[in-house]
Amino acid sequence: MELSHKRARIELEKEAHNSSRDLQRQVDLNQDLLMKIRRLEEKEEKSLRALDKQLEKNGSLKRNIEELQKQVQDKDTKLSEANQMMSDLRDEVRTLNQKLQIQESKFSTQNLEKQALEEQLEMQQKKYQEMYQKYQILQTSQISSTESEIKIKELTRRLELQEQDSIIVKNMKTEVSRLPELKREIKHLQEENAYFRSWFGSCRCGRTSARPPASTSGENPHPDALYLVPLVHIPIFSSFIPAGVPVGVR
Repeated sequence: MELSHKRARIELEKEAHNSSRDLQRQVDLNQDLLMKIRRLEEKEEKSLRALDKQLEKNGSLKRNIEELQKQVQDKDTKLSEANQMMSDLRDEVRTLNQKLQIQESKFSTQNLEKQALEEQLEMQQKKYQEMYQKYQILQTSQISSTESEIKIKELTRRLELQEQDSIIVKNMKTEVSRLPELKREIKHLQEENAYFRSWFGSCRCGRTSARPPASTSGENPHPDALYLVPLVHIPIFSSFIPAGVPVGVR
């Protein structure tokens, strides 16, 4: 029995020793595990802190990325606008080139027209020179014609004066032809005047009648011959009447 008890005790001690040894191993293992857990927790904390920092960095990067995306979008918009502007400018350049070609064609046409006009101008200048020469010749001929007209007018004036002189001479000849008749009439009037003077003197003395007698010439005197003796009008040749000869008595 004792042996069995000893054996059982030895076995129990062995088992206890083994158990304590296993327990110690397990405690050591647990301590190692605790150390590892602590280290892992520290690592986890560090990782969490690093993760927070990374998250912050990621947020900042995200914001930066959003801003960059906005900038990229703005740049894309500006680029599209610039492309549209370039396209418009190309269209405008194309239109301007077309207009330039049209203007060049017009310019060439205008140059041709200018050359034609210059040729016409030269022809017109030649014609003008010819016309000017003809005008000078015509002006010279007009001056000659004017001088001729002046001479013709002068000759016409002289001819008219000569005609007037001839008319005056003709009238003078007519008056000269009447001169003997005028002399006879003057002589007759002188006789009449002498007769009436003598009769008027006798009337004042009271020796004759109131009415005048017949004239010596045999003609009946005028009823008013006492107061009026006819006057003879001699328009031009009064100088031919002798001086001192009375023409009429009132």
